[in-house]
Amino acid sequence: MRFKLSRTAGALGLATLVAATACYAATTTVIDQVRQRFSLSTLSILSGDKVQFINHDDVRHNIHLYGSDDSDVDRGLQDPGQTIDVTFDRYGLFTVRCSIHQKMKMRIEVR
Repeated sequence: MRFKLSRTAGALGLATLVAATACYAATTTVIDQVRQRFSLSTLSILSGDKVQFINHDDVRHNIHLYGSDDSDVDRGLQDPGQTIDVTFDRYGLFTVRCSIHQKMKMRIEVR
C-alpha cells in the first residue's frame, strides 16, 4: 500500500518538526569544585547543553574529558576562581577528571 502526501500536509509536518526543535533551549549546569571534589559525581544532560566548571578551591585544577568514543580533551589548567565552560554537542558517556587531583572525577551522560 502506498500513501500519497500532499504539499500542504508535508509543509505542515515540516513546520511542526521545526517548531518542536526550536522549543528546546540548551541549558547550563554549574559544577562547583570545592575541597578537591566536583559538586556532582554524575550528571545527565542533553546534546547541546553546557557544563560550567567553577574552581572554588584555593588550588589549581585541570578539566580533562575522556569520551566513550575514545576522545580525549584537555581543557588546561584552571586557577582558583576561574570558570571553564564545556558544551557537549555529541551523544555518549564522558568521564571528567582533574589531572592534578586524581580522586576528582565525575561522569556525564549526554543524551
